[in-house]
Amino acid sequence: MDLEIISLVLGGVAFLVLLSLGVPELAYYFRHRFQLQPARLHIFLVELPRRTSDDRKRWIEFLDFLALLRHPVSLELAVQAVGANSNFYVAVPDHSLIAFEQKLLKLWKGARLRDTRGYTFLSSHGIIRSALVRPSGKSLSFSGARGFNFSSVNEIGEGALVQIIPFRSSPTHPFAAVLRIVSSALTDAHAEEILGDLTSIFKGSKVERPRDFDSFLKNVLYRGVSKNESVEFLMDDLAEVCEQFQK
Repeated sequence: MDLEIISLVLGGVAFLVLLSLGVPELAYYFRHRFQLQPARLHIFLVELPRRTSDDRKRWIEFLDFLALLRHPVSLELAVQAVGANSNFYVAVPDHSLIAFEQKLLKLWKGARLRDTRGYTFLSSHGIIRSALVRPSGKSLSFSGARGFNFSSVNEIGEGALVQIIPFRSSPTHPFAAVLRIVSSALTDAHAEEILGDLTSIFKGSKVERPRDFDSFLKNVLYRGVSKNESVEFLMDDLAEVCEQFQK
C-alpha cells in the first residue's frame, strides 16, 4: 500500500472519529483543509478588469454559457480564514476547463487565472453559520450599489464565502442556480454578525437557513448541487450579483 493510499485511509478514519464525537463542522473542515475534494477539480484565483457599463451583458452571456456545461462551475467570492481581502475564485471540473478558460478570456480581455491548490475560509476552531438565498417571487431583491459587506471579517480565524453555481438541469429547464452564503468565526455571535452583514444586501429576498446543515456544508465544499437548494433565477438578477465579484 503506497503512502497516498495510507494517507487517505488515515484521513478517512480521522474524519469518522470527529463525526462520531459530534463535531461535523471540524470533520468537514478536516476534509476540506487537506484537499480531499472531487478528483480533477481545478480551483483558480481570478482577476477581472475593473467593472464597466458593459459587464452586465458579459455576465449574462457568461452565466448562460456556464449553465449549459455538463459539469457545473462554482463561482466564489471569499475571504480566507488566514487574514486576507476578498478574492474571486472559480472551481472548474476538468471536463469543462478548456471551454471555461476560452470563454472567460474572450469576454474579459486582460483577465488572469492563477491555478491554486485550493483555499479555506473555515476556521478549525470556529463556528459556522450559513444561508440559502432565493428570489421573493420571480425577481431577486438585491442592493447592488452597496456591494457585499465583508468588513466584519477582520481577524485570523474568521472567513466568509458567497457561492453561486449556475446550471440547467434539462434543455427545456429555465435557468437555475444555487446561491449560498457561509460565515466562520471563533464565536457564535460573530459568525452570525458576518452572515448578517453579507445577507443584508438581499433585503426583500428569501434568506433561509439550511434544514440539513451537514448536507449543505458538504455541497459547499464539494461544489455540489441538490434539488432542494436550487431555484430559478432571472439571468439579469444573478448577473448583477456576479458583478460584485469584480473589484
